Amino acid sequence: MKTHLFRFLLLTCLTLGSLQSLLAQDLPVRIFLMRHAQKAVDGTRDPELSQKGMKMASTLDSLLKDVKVNAVFSTPYKRTKMTANGIAIRNTVTIRDYDPFKVRSLLTQIDQEPLENIVVIGHGNTVPEFINTLVSGASLEVMEESDYGKLFVIHYYKNQPQRNNYFVLNIN
Repeated sequence: MKTHLFRFLLLTCLTLGSLQSLLAQDLPVRIFLMRHAQKAVDGTRDPELSQKGMKMASTLDSLLKDVKVNAVFSTPYKRTKMTANGIAIRNTVTIRDYDPFKVRSLLTQIDQEPLENIVVIGHGNTVPEFINTLVSGASLEVMEESDYGKLFVIHYYKNQPQRNNYFVLNIN
């Protein structure tokens, strides 16, 4: 009797594990993508955030406070790291650098791990490129210099790219 019960429990666990695996394949990775918050005008090539930018970064962090973020990616600039910092600290993850000129290699990094919710902070040229690469039919243009505060939420299906989609939230 114990053997039958053990086999039944084992079969149930295996079936549930397989079912969970199948269901997980249908769930997208959520990528929260944003251009860095408003930068200060200080005459340097790597400025920090302005006061308004700091408030915007705080708003982004507050907006995502109920989301368990598994990874945060940022280009290696002060303004992108400052935008991502609050989210990384709250989720106890390290901000990972990516090369803004190699968006496809960022996708390779994302594909190599079982991630559910990701934050990516980029620039006015990399954000549209990232979306255009992921979402079939998307044709976003390079963002204007004054274009801040758009949070793109992408549903990314690694093995079913035709299902990839996104929407935009204005967090200003």
